[in-house]
Amino acid sequence: MQALQIEMTILFMEVMIRPDEYANIVGADALHAFFPTAFRAMGKEAIASGRQFRVFTVNDEMYANMLQEIGIHKIFTFFWKNVPIFQPKNPINRGKEAY
Repeated sequence: MQALQIEMTILFMEVMIRPDEYANIVGADALHAFFPTAFRAMGKEAIASGRQFRVFTVNDEMYANMLQEIGIHKIFTFFWKNVPIFQPKNPINRGKEAY
């Protein structure tokens, strides 16, 4: 029987100070942020850290494109048919799966 692999993430709605440092302290694998915060300085910091940075809830193609341009790894959306296939600029590889 194979052991479960559980990813720990931090989900936040507001700007977080030094998100990568906090993620290291609590042992988080990824950050999930409300999409307006991704455009703030802490978003750039999180992207630069190399840690998975995913954004929710993005229901507009224009914002999906803007997030892709700044290097966001993945997005959460309610309208998957309205958002093009999201290909991050700098995918992070973990084993066989590329994020």
